[in-house]
Amino acid sequence: MGRASMIPIKTEEEVAVMRRSGAIAQRILDEVSEFVQPGLSTREVDEFAAACALQLGDERGEWAVVFGD
Repeated sequence: MGRASMIPIKTEEEVAVMRRSGAIAQRILDEVSEFVQPGLSTREVDEFAAACALQLGDERGEWAVVFGD
């Protein structure tokens, strides 16, 4: 087995970005789980989730940090 199969070690900064993006994902899933109800289409749920993602990311200024913009 060569070194190519080694798992890369994340830097403190990379771990911090992963934590922030995970926290955003958790909030989105919490919002979506409250929104979902019988009779909604998957499109409606997808659109709601996308709107939550934009709002939460923009509200906290996180998307620039997560995606490096």
